[in-house]
Amino acid sequence: MPAINKARDAELVALMVRDQARAEQLAAEFGARHPYSDWRLLLKDPDLDAVHIATPVYLHAEQVIAAAEAGKHVLCDKPMALSTVEVRRMIEACRANGVHLQVCFLMRFWSVSKRLKREIADGRFGTIIEARATNFKHLPLADDSWRLIPEQGGGGPLMDIGAHTIDLLTYLLGPMESAVALTSNRITSWRVEDTVTVLMRAKSGAHAVVGHSFRAKGGDQTVEIHGTEASALVSTPPPGGGDATLRISNGTEVKLEPIPYENFYQLQIEHFADCLAGKATPIVTGEDGLHNLAVIEAAYRSTRTGRQESVEG
Repeated sequence: MPAINKARDAELVALMVRDQARAEQLAAEFGARHPYSDWRLLLKDPDLDAVHIATPVYLHAEQVIAAAEAGKHVLCDKPMALSTVEVRRMIEACRANGVHLQVCFLMRFWSVSKRLKREIADGRFGTIIEARATNFKHLPLADDSWRLIPEQGGGGPLMDIGAHTIDLLTYLLGPMESAVALTSNRITSWRVEDTVTVLMRAKSGAHAVVGHSFRAKGGDQTVEIHGTEASALVSTPPPGGGDATLRISNGTEVKLEPIPYENFYQLQIEHFADCLAGKATPIVTGEDGLHNLAVIEAAYRSTRTGRQESVEG
């Protein structure tokens, strides 16, 4: 909500949380005119052009389809849904009703991500051999948190953080063709994994690796690119740990650059508004969300079969 208020060409008109008193409190705090405790009523609001759906994953499909049928453009949180079957229904509903659909893959809006994508395409790194993305965090979760209920969140850090990093590596390397995952609950007895590592093969032939945990403390968030001509390392320390940095090395020379802070949420909202106004081509689409979930499904499938699985669709 602060990002919407900061963004150009955007206005926070309404919000919805399940408790009406809290909805009214948040509306007063962030300047929304219409507080709701029922999302169905929010979708009937004639002042709304678009909705940002930031609910638990199991609600996404129903709410995106309803928003499309109400004529509202949609910015949907990641992962898009619990299954690719649901995602296809969501995409078709938005297409049938002529509304715009984007997914909240925030890392695409980072200037460093755009720079790496451009420099990979320009050949600065040569042939890409492997790319990696990690994010290890300690996430306090109540036992009844929806993230720990497979029927509501779909899985653990692979669904939650992995959706972001898999999309980032897809953005940089192109579509993935196969995946194999190792999941564990070494620290918890959750019904979803608390730690995951995924190895993927891009259609280009490059390897891609992501690693995540909800039970690790103090880890940097990193992105690595390794090619035949040069390598890059982006390191974002945990909160309070200092500035993010970009390190590029060609084997003989090392360049180290600071990375200025950017509000991904604000950049995402401004891009969304530009797309609705016809000023920009979407940097992320529903089809990107479909591919993302197809990779995640292949990764989870591999934990049952014990072998590398093809990314379907």
